[in-house]
Amino acid sequence: MFLPLRAVLEQAGFTVTWDGAAQIVYAEKEGSTISVDTKKQEAQINGTIIEMPLQNLQDRNMADMDAVAAMLDKDAAVDEKTHAIILYQA
Repeated sequence: MFLPLRAVLEQAGFTVTWDGAAQIVYAEKEGSTISVDTKKQEAQINGTIIEMPLQNLQDRNMADMDAVAAMLDKDAAVDEKTHAIILYQA
């Protein structure tokens, strides 16, 4: 499942900016920095690089649920009844 990257990061309290020329999403929060290179499909979180599967849907970067969870140091689950995606601290 894929999540809207900007919305999830903003909900988590990050300030998000977009470099359209480089195709990179930048996010900052209390000393934490994240950059997501949409061309390479990878994210750098405080210097650590992880694979970040992305899809572009109507000019929105949609990121893989498990990769977003890893990026935010959370676990992810899907509520089968409501189809809601839940990110939680393990």
